[in-house]
Order: sequence, then structure tokens, then C-alpha cells
Amino acid sequence: SRGVPPTYCLAGTVWTDEGPVVGAEIDIVGFDVTTSGVDGYYEICEIPSELEPWTIITSADGYISDTSDFVIDDDILFNPYIEEIIPEFAEVYGTVTLDDSGDPLGAIIVLGDDTTWADGDGDYAFYDVVYGEYTIAASKMFYGTVSRDITVDEPTEEENFTLERQHGDLGGTVSLEGDPLSLAGSMVELIGTTIEPAYTNSVGYYVFVGIPQNNYDVHFSRDTYIPFDTLFTLDQPVDTLDVTLIEGVVLNPPRNLEGDGSFDSRALLDWDSPVPGPSTLLGYNVYRQRPFSDDTIVGFVPQPFTAFVEFDLMNYLPYNYYVTALYIEGESDAEGPVMVWINPDSNYADILIWDFDNGALLADGGARAEDDYLASALRGFDGIDVFVTGQDQNINSFNLYAYRAVIMLNGIDDANNTLPNNMSLNRLAGYIAGGGRVYCEGADFGYDFGSEFAPPNRKRLFDLFGAEFAADGYPQSSGNITNIRGENTAFFTEGVVDMDYHFQTPPDHRVDEWVDDSLLEGTSWAMFSQESPAPLISRLRMVYRKRYAYRTVLSSAYLGSMIDREAPSTRQHVLAAIVNFLLDTDDYYSLIDEKAPGLPAELGISVSPNPFNAVCKIELYIDKPGRAELTLFDISGRTVITLADQFVAPGKYSATWDGKAIGGTEVSSGVYFAVLRLGGETIKARMILIK
Repeated sequence: SRGVPPTYCLAGTVWTDEGPVVGAEIDIVGFDVTTSGVDGYYEICEIPSELEPWTIITSADGYISDTSDFVIDDDILFNPYIEEIIPEFAEVYGTVTLDDSGDPLGAIIVLGDDTTWADGDGDYAFYDVVYGEYTIAASKMFYGTVSRDITVDEPTEEENFTLERQHGDLGGTVSLEGDPLSLAGSMVELIGTTIEPAYTNSVGYYVFVGIPQNNYDVHFSRDTYIPFDTLFTLDQPVDTLDVTLIEGVVLNPPRNLEGDGSFDSRALLDWDSPVPGPSTLLGYNVYRQRPFSDDTIVGFVPQPFTAFVEFDLMNYLPYNYYVTALYIEGESDAEGPVMVWINPDSNYADILIWDFDNGALLADGGARAEDDYLASALRGFDGIDVFVTGQDQNINSFNLYAYRAVIMLNGIDDANNTLPNNMSLNRLAGYIAGGGRVYCEGADFGYDFGSEFAPPNRKRLFDLFGAEFAADGYPQSSGNITNIRGENTAFFTEGVVDMDYHFQTPPDHRVDEWVDDSLLEGTSWAMFSQESPAPLISRLRMVYRKRYAYRTVLSSAYLGSMIDREAPSTRQHVLAAIVNFLLDTDDYYSLIDEKAPGLPAELGISVSPNPFNAVCKIELYIDKPGRAELTLFDISGRTVITLADQFVAPGKYSATWDGKAIGGTEVSSGVYFAVLRLGGETIKARMILIK
């Protein structure tokens, strides 16, 4: 009607690059405000017409507002466009240091919802941090946390932290098995630190006050108790660690190890037994340090014996040994090492015949002394020298280790049945247990030394031969052996031995029989008597044994009363088999060790495989004794690593190289040289590493 001014509507859709905006605010300044709805649409009506333009502001969170001016004199369609606000970014960085100069590597820095870690220098950084207000915090295990609020409104923001080491008290109780009246005196150590040990009081309590929080290797110890080690993390002001120590293992080592190299190709060791303790001693392990390889056990000596001999060494060379005591509860620390130079300066015979057969004639059916036969037969071998004791002479003053082997000759059960004294028997037992080589022969040795009637010291010697006494045999009038046969070709390497025996003669009197179905460890059968006439219990008459480092042969039949046939069924072949076994050789007559490879004719070196990828084997051929140095060089002549530098005997050795230099760093692919120096000679081998 006349006099009423007209009104109009403003409508449209709010847009961005992504499409319509829901929830945008459209403000006609001074008139009305509305919000865009579904699909960004808005509408404001009843806008009065004005001659002056209206100001329309379109805004939304995260967008740049749009301002437009309109004279509204009609309904207007207006689609405002607003642009997204692109925020500004910053770099937040800094350094974390520790007040005790510790390693800051791994310190944790948290900025808002983001986390990073300090490097080895303590440096850290956050990138593309949106301007704004944040809380930033730095922390590390065992150190206090530092936190602060910051405002990020510049391109870079530096925030440095110093973390303080936290301290705490570590205490607890050390209980003892057996509940003694006082628990005082147990020691608690923090291994690898300079912190003084703590000791328990009478109720077992200990405490470390105000020590740095850390991971600790805690060691608890007390005399006669088993030490206890544990890892413990102290990460709070007060913490507790309680333990119980178990009554213990005391593994005392051998004492006073000495060495003697004055005998041909042999090293003799002797020592004193350990200080007595509560643990159960089994014996001793003997170790030899070896060129180009790990130390190795060369023998075990059962207690109560305390000596050892190693055979077949190179003369005029040094060997290093050490000895440990072996208990049921474990192995002791080592005694030694001791260096033994093999420098023979003695004139002992090769084989000692201990003639204790009471003077009986036991060879050739009772026509000849057995010691005379054995000595004569042994001297028939090339290079064998023999010494025979006096008749029934005790050997308690003999150094048995001076001989390469010992033959113990025993008698029969006749009117004269004198036996060696205990000192002599103990000396022979100790020689065997310490790595000796013994052949024992005697028709009545089993009854006198191995039967249920034998006293302990004789039984101990008998047991070293690995046989079990079965029966004492028939008297001479009935006879025991008409034929004796050896089918074990591992022992009789020239073939089966089949010989007759002087039946119903003095050497055939009560010939002991060995149990044939329950041989002891390391023992094998060697010779059996005939099936008919039958024995009392067993036909087994000869056994041999290799156990630990020692070797023994035990025969109840006399070698001198075996009757020769065609070779190899001869007494000399049987004796050769015995000597070959004892001396660890396989040359039947000359006793030359053909099993061992010949010594290199000249200095040599080789590499395989070559080229190689990961590990190669370097073979060394040493033609003379001396100090050998094996060093690897790169193509420019720089030293990579020295693999060996020590005194060696002639022979073949090997070393391996895994492509690593000194310190364990891996080298790159390329050409390398293995250089072997021995005395004044130098040779080399070219090798190629391909990765």
C-alpha cells in the first residue's frame, strides 16, 4: 500500500574450492545474521531498501572471510566464495643435556601430540609445527622430566633442556640357607661402578643410600655360599632387592703345577692336590694351549693321582699347559699355565719290563724266563731299547714317566706268591692314570688284584685295565688253554691270529678268565681261548683299553708260551700289535707312524675358496720350527688384521678369515694378501673378497 517501503530477499550458496560450505555465517551488518544450511544454502528476507549499500560478511572457521557491499533494491542471488586459511608452520628444535654428562641418546621430547628422540649429541627437532600454543616436555629414564608451555609464532623456536639425574636408596635382606644365628657379613657389590660395597648386618639387612638411579649388575657373595648375580633397575626413590644365598660349592684348584720336558717327545706334568674342601673331587682336566686354535683337553687324571704325561710331541719346541680340578659340583679355576720345553737330555730305555714273576719260568712251556723272551723279542724291533728290573724288585723309586711304556710281568699261583709293595703298585697306578702305557701279563693277576678278596689298593690298579675278573682257572693238571685266537682286526691289523699254547705246563696254571659280556668303558676284547676243553666261565684271556689319555693291555696268557704258526699267527705279531697299540703307531715292525702325514717339504700357503664371499680358509705349511706370523694386507699395503703370531712346530695348520679387520669392522670387496713370515722367509697368497 502507499507509504510502506518495499523489502527484498538475499539468498544463495556459500562456496569453497571443495564445494558448498555448511555452517558458514552470513552477516548483513546492522540488519541480520544467518547460517548456511544443507548444501551451503542461505536466505535472508525482509531487507529494507536503502539508497546506501549494505555490507555482507561471509565467514567460517578455517576460512578467510569475504566482505561485499550491495545496494539492495530487488531480490538478489549472491553466492559468496571463501578461501581456506593456509596456516603458518615452524621448526621447533633444541638440545637435551644431562647434568652428569651422561649420554643423551634416546631422550624423549613430546610436543603436543608429537614425539621425537634426541640423538647422540642430544639434538632433536620437530618440523612443520603449526603456529599455536603447546606444552613441550623432555624426559629420559633415570632423569627428572622438564616441562614448559610455549607459543609458536615464529619460523624457528629453540627449546633447550637440562635433565637432572635422579637418586634413590636400594636396600634389602640377604638370607642364608640353613638359617645361621647371624646373617652379618654378606657382601653386596654393584659391579662396574665405583660405589663402595655394602655389607649385611646381623639380621641380613644392607642398603645403598642416595645412589644414582640406573640398571645395576648386583653381586651377592659370602664365604662357603654360592655367589648370586642379578640385574636390577633402580628407577624410584626407594626400592628393595631381597635374595637368599645357597650353601655352596667350593671348587679349590690344583696347586704348584710343574713341568718336565727332559724326556724324548714327552711332556711330564705334576701338581699338588687342592686344599681340602666340602666339594667332591673327581680328578683333573689337563689342557694344552695350541697354535691357531682353541685350548684343548689332552687328558683327564682321576683322583687321587696328580701327574700326567703327554706323548708324541715335537722335540725342541715349547708347549703350554694348565690343569683344573673337576668336582661333582663343577670345574675349578686353572692352575698354570706352565711352559714345557721338550729338550731330551736323558738316556732311559724305551720300555721298562717290571719282572715280578717270582722267578718262575713261564716262556716256552716253562723252559725259559718270560722276561728274557720279552726283552729279546722287543729288541728285535727296529729302534726299541729295553730295561729289565731285578727279579721281584719294587719300583717305588723308578720314574716311570721316563719310559714310553711299561710291561708288568706277574707270576702264577705257586709256592712263591710274593707281591709288589703298595708304594710300587700306587706308582704304577698313578702312571697309568696320568696317561701312561702299560702291558700287564700274568696268569694270576686277576685273582690277586681283581677278585673280591683283593685289598682296595690292588683293586684300584686292576680296575684301570678295564677287565672284570670272572674265574681263577683250572690247575695245571687239568689245563686251561690249548689254543688262543685273536679275531679283532682293529687290534691285530695284519689279520686274524690263531696259535696253539703250551697246555698243562706251568704257564697254563690257573689262568685267569675275564668277563666277556660286560667290558668296562674304553675296553675291547683281543684274544679268546678255545671252546673245548671249556673254561670255568669265560674264554676271554686278553683285553685292551684306551680311556682318557692312557692305554693298557691285560693278558692272563703268557706271550712266551704261545706257539708260532705261519704269519701273522706268531708271537712276534702279537707283541707287535701290543706295542703298536701302546705307542699309538701302526707300522708293524719298524714302529714308524705312517698314519701321521709327512712334514711339509717347504714353506707354503693357500686360500680356499678364492674368490670368497663370507669366510675363507687359509692353509699354512710349516717346514721348520719357528715363530710364524700370518698378517692380512689390503691392496695399498695397509695392515687389515694379524691372525696369528706365535711359535709353531713343523706341520700343517689352518686359519679362517671372516672379512673383518682389527676391531671387528667389516672390510669392503677387493683384493687382499695373506702374508706368512717364518724366520727369514716370507710368502704370500692373493685373495679376492666379493660381497
